[in-house]
Amino acid sequence: MTKYLLILASTLLIITFGCNPDELKGPIDEDLLPFVEAFIFEANERGIDLHIDSLDIEVNFQNIGDPNVLGRCNRDQSGNGLAINIDPVYWKLASELRKEYVMFHELGHCVLDRDHTSASTPSGACLSIMEPGTGVECMSNYSEFTRKELLDELFQ
Repeated sequence: MTKYLLILASTLLIITFGCNPDELKGPIDEDLLPFVEAFIFEANERGIDLHIDSLDIEVNFQNIGDPNVLGRCNRDQSGNGLAINIDPVYWKLASELRKEYVMFHELGHCVLDRDHTSASTPSGACLSIMEPGTGVECMSNYSEFTRKELLDELFQ
């Protein structure tokens, strides 16, 4: 009987103190998953064979602390993408299109190994989702009207 009480007490302690809900998030946060799935769909539509199981990357929310940074692709020393962190405050306020833009930009870094480019039209509109985001080199141009063209460029 004492043995069973000890097992029960140990189990309750582990459940109560050993499981922090914030630490139980999976490799891809459920609020960010639809955007990862949309990225995979768009890649496959353009002939890039991606699958959710092959990504091997964590995608979660994290306070970034820099108001100019909405998301971040974290890489290991060899340059491989390990994790994407998205600022939760920005996420709550952003439209669905802006959420897609940020996620596709960060996935462009981590999954497609794309760097920033400041290529622009003569009027200064960015020609890529992979623009630096500062608004200095070019002005962000992601909208319902430019989405297809910018996604084609992203996955070229």
